[in-house]
Amino acid sequence: PITGRTPFNLALAMVGTLAGAFVTALPREFSMRGGAAVAAVVIGVLIIVVCVGAALRDFFRREP
Repeated sequence: PITGRTPFNLALAMVGTLAGAFVTALPREFSMRGGAAVAAVVIGVLIIVVCVGAALRDFFRREP
């Protein structure tokens, strides 16, 4: 359902996706190796999952 919070949900999802993609790309830009690269990719993916998940959860929340 489209509500007054829809722009907030879209912004949260977009900002989270961009931030996560940026963090995920850091190992390639800075030639990180091993554990640091894996940690950066995991953190980037977690940022994306949390932000998009929060936006979807809020979007489909039932109003009291």
